[in-house]
Formats: sequence, C-alpha cells, structure tokens
Amino acid sequence: MEQKPIRATELKVDITDEFKKLDKETQAKIIKELNKSLLNDRDYDSFFNALNEYFKKNNVDFMEKINNVNDKQLLYVFLSMTLKIAYGKPE
Repeated sequence: MEQKPIRATELKVDITDEFKKLDKETQAKIIKELNKSLLNDRDYDSFFNALNEYFKKNNVDFMEKINNVNDKQLLYVFLSMTLKIAYGKPE
C-alpha cells in the first residue's frame, strides 16, 4: 500500500512546533546549518539530514515524513523563511 504524500505546509507546521521545543543552543545549530545550505546553492537534502539528526537527539524523527512530502523544495523554502524570520539572528 502506497503512502499518501504529505503536504509541505502541514509538515512545516509539525517541524516548526518541534523546533520551538528545542533548547536555544540546538536551535542556533539548526539555523547555522540552514545558513550553510542557503549559501550552498540550496542544498536542501543536506539541511534535512542535519535537521533530522538534531531532532533524533530529542527522540523525534522526521525523515520518513520528509521523504514522503509532496514537494521537498517547497518545504525547504517554507522552513527557511519561517526559521530565519522567527529565530535567525542577523549575521
């Protein structure tokens, strides 16, 4: 049975909600990974892998959902905008 694709907008909300629960140091590390990926020609797969590694340390695993999202690039754009605006500090 094939899994139904997950909407990027729904997954962005789930990831953002979990991001809010992380300690400030981990949030800063994720923002740093996001900044690196933005400079690296939008290497969103590397960002998703790093993001998931930080979440796994807190017993949360989003990789299956990320792999089943209907549009990874759209999810990346949504997350980068949300996290940079809400949590990113100007560099």
